[in-house]
Amino acid sequence: MNNPVFLLGMRRSGTSLLRRLCNMAPGTELLFEPHELWFAITHSQIKRYEDEPLVKGVLEKFRKFCCTKRNAGFKYVFNPEIRAFEWPILDKYYPEARYIFIRRKQRDTYRSYFDQDKKAVRGTVPSHIHRYFWTQFYAQAERFVEANKDRSVLVEYEDLVLTKGGNLGQVWKLLDTATIDVRPHIHFPSHWTEAEFD
Repeated sequence: MNNPVFLLGMRRSGTSLLRRLCNMAPGTELLFEPHELWFAITHSQIKRYEDEPLVKGVLEKFRKFCCTKRNAGFKYVFNPEIRAFEWPILDKYYPEARYIFIRRKQRDTYRSYFDQDKKAVRGTVPSHIHRYFWTQFYAQAERFVEANKDRSVLVEYEDLVLTKGGNLGQVWKLLDTATIDVRPHIHFPSHWTEAEFD
């Protein structure tokens, strides 16, 4: 089986943009948040569910998908909740997987998350709660990247936009593909000001 690629980040951190850019690389296909895979992986770790036909069937389906392309994989985002700390379970199930994390400044991430979810039924958490989950999630990611430099990278969203993708060298290396010109696909957000880079 090809080693799958996971693209991970807190919600509203640029995962969708980076997924689109990665999918421009030949032989790369990162699916958009297959929640049934997350459900199956997390439930496969629970003794009474590990032999459930539904769980095993979903896991097998996505294992086969990972064989279709050299860089087949999955993009997931995490809300500010306890599930944000559960992503290492992916590495337990796919021990040879490769990981791309993307981090956007907490203040800007929160503002975007709040604007997106303020009218949703679930609502939003206060900024200080969001900051806690953001900080812990990226602390986990930093430790993982430091310990697994051969199969993981951390992309800074602000650098991605400011350099028009010029900071993606490590991503192309991880995907073992030629450098892709992504400049026409990256636009400077209209709401950004100098304060974003304090």
